[in-house]
Amino acid sequence: MNTIAYLCGMQMLRTPSTKATTKVLKKYGQKLSISNHYLRGTFTIKNFRDYNHIVEVDVEFQGDIHVNYNRKKDWFNSSVMTPNGSNGSRVSKIKVNRFIKRNMFSEVKSYLMYFDINLSYYDCIKKIVWK
Repeated sequence: MNTIAYLCGMQMLRTPSTKATTKVLKKYGQKLSISNHYLRGTFTIKNFRDYNHIVEVDVEFQGDIHVNYNRKKDWFNSSVMTPNGSNGSRVSKIKVNRFIKRNMFSEVKSYLMYFDINLSYYDCIKKIVWK
């Protein structure tokens, strides 16, 4: 169970409705296109959790991000996360995940509205896997 949910006294709902929604999202939440100023590629909804007052989703993102890295503003793929060069520097995974969450929130939220799921904050996207 999610630590924050446990501390707040929330329990994950396991009703037939949430089980059916999870099953439908896994079936129809595959390879959804995303294209805006900062992201281009596809995302897949991997998991869905419903608590008393909040909904959480896990997302896998395949594509490129448009950022300023090494004094160069360009599109980068997930290889930017590996250590580069002799100094071994790399991009912070926390910062990249936060960037992706903020910039894909509106697309994920609008897609989930088809299933009557209301994502309230970008922090409700709990896990990002970037390939």
